[in-house]
Formats: sequence, structure tokens, C-alpha cells
Amino acid sequence: MPYVTFEATENEAEKAPLLSKEWRKKWAEYTRKKMIRRMFWRRYPFTEHVVEWINECLEAGGTPTFQGIYAGKPLKVDDEYALIGKCVKPKRYVHPAAFTDVPEEDWKVSVLYRNEWKWYLWKYGGGRERGEPEPELRPAYGKVIAAVLEAFGLERLK
Repeated sequence: MPYVTFEATENEAEKAPLLSKEWRKKWAEYTRKKMIRRMFWRRYPFTEHVVEWINECLEAGGTPTFQGIYAGKPLKVDDEYALIGKCVKPKRYVHPAAFTDVPEEDWKVSVLYRNEWKWYLWKYGGGRERGEPEPELRPAYGKVIAAVLEAFGLERLK
């Protein structure tokens, strides 16, 4: 059986609101807001809980990762930057964390660099006070990061 596709012409798209660009933008924004509301129903203040969550992930044998962009826009809750913490490949389940009240510098580090969890441990876990050297941040590369930098007008921190 042949594969059938439907492609609307511009006139048909104007007549059908489900196919219009305006409707698709509204729908994307609606679903984005719903998903963020659902993800952030249980919130953790970033500076107070990030070290505890990173250590929990490491103890489970996983690698902590942070997501600061969702659906092509910065994650913000109540006009403050936010991050989603995910534990990759743990030996036991570690619940993802929704961090709010993230300082702008920390949010940028999460978006622009890999292995940012080492820097967060150094900054909030007492490494800075103990005089330990600052961990090296590896830049995230790729077309996605280049698009993010351009879209948000960001520059690399180092």
C-alpha cells in the first residue's frame, strides 16, 4: 500500500486554523507552559539542594546532567531561571530534580558547558572555601549550542 502524505497549500492552510503557523505557535506555547508547570510542581531551591542531589546521583553510580532549555526557550519559573537535573545511567533510580531560583551565571554554565556538575560541587560544596582549584569546564559543541548562543545572545564565559 503506498504511503500517502497531505501537504496543504498556503490557501488551504489559511482556511484550516489547525495548519496555520499562528495556531502552531500558540499550541507550542500552551504545551510548553503545561509541561513546565507539571515538571516544577515539586521545586527545590538550587543553591540549597544541588550538592545533595549531585551526591545522591553519584552514589547511585550515575552521571548528573542539567537541562536549562526546554522547547527552544530558557527554562524559567516565576521569571527566575530554572534547571532540570537528570541522573544518567544510575544503578538505582534517582528522581529527576526541578531546581528553581538558579543564578544566571550557573544557568549559563549549564547551557554552555559539559560536566558542569563538577563546577557546582566546587562552588556550592565547599571546594572554593577549602582552596581547591576550580574544575575545568569543557565547552559544549554542536549546531544546537551554536543556535542557543545566537538565539539568546550569549557568549562563552571563558
